[in-house]
Amino acid sequence: MISKDEKMKPLMNAFKFKKNNGFTLLELLLVVAILGIIVTLISAMNIFGIRTYILGDNTREVQYDMRVASGYITKELRNAGDVSLTEPVPNTGYYMIYLENSRLKYKLVSDTGPGTNVTQAYIVAQTDLKFSILNENGSFMVEYSLTATKQAQQYTLPSKVLLNNVTNAAVSEVGVYSNVIYYKMP
Repeated sequence: MISKDEKMKPLMNAFKFKKNNGFTLLELLLVVAILGIIVTLISAMNIFGIRTYILGDNTREVQYDMRVASGYITKELRNAGDVSLTEPVPNTGYYMIYLENSRLKYKLVSDTGPGTNVTQAYIVAQTDLKFSILNENGSFMVEYSLTATKQAQQYTLPSKVLLNNVTNAAVSEVGVYSNVIYYKMP
């Protein structure tokens, strides 16, 4: 009679592996190549993520700054008693909103000092800030547009403000564009 071990011996010999004392050069090169591809893919995804984050952060920063400027312009002009695109007589209590050194600023017209900053330096050119007075069905409005640029990305924010306290604007200024607006509180 054949023992159990003798029956299994041919099967065990078939699956017997040769002792390996190390890796062949081909195996090492294959592992290094695969790891190189994996590291390259991970690095590319990481770089893409960082660039996307920076672009999003720049967008957020410029849009926030433009919203602050737009909110300020709207708040100041909405309840103004008089609005003009031409420079008024000095010492009459008029304020002005204007662009200087790429920043939106405001000041009393009679002040000789620098104005107060409303925004950071993202509004590049004087033409990037435009004001116009509109007469829509007897209601006067100020239409304005802000354009800001940061790292070759350009953003434009147009808006209109209903002038609650202005009942008679200079007809000659309706439809004219200016990069400075003058206003007086009631």
